Amino acid sequence: VIGVFGEPIKGYGEATRRGRRQFVSHIEYVKDGLKHMRLKFYIEGSEPGKQGTVHVEVKENPERGRFDVRYIFVDVDSYPRRTIVVEDNR
Repeated sequence: VIGVFGEPIKGYGEATRRGRRQFVSHIEYVKDGLKHMRLKFYIEGSEPGKQGTVHVEVKENPERGRFDVRYIFVDVDSYPRRTIVVEDNR
């Protein structure tokens, strides 16, 4: 991800009418009695014109009392379009 976007990388959420980008799109749901959450936010780095969308899903782990990552991947929104898989535990 750093190789594509450059450093530093900054993340932000959806734009509001006031121009703020603090809202991170998320969905919470229960499947097989366990809580799950999906997040979507945006990133950009120091490389000009490079922007991406990060997709994350976590699943509740009741034994550890926290959430475990199911997947993290980044869609590169500029040419050449591609998907970078950071972690996939599905």
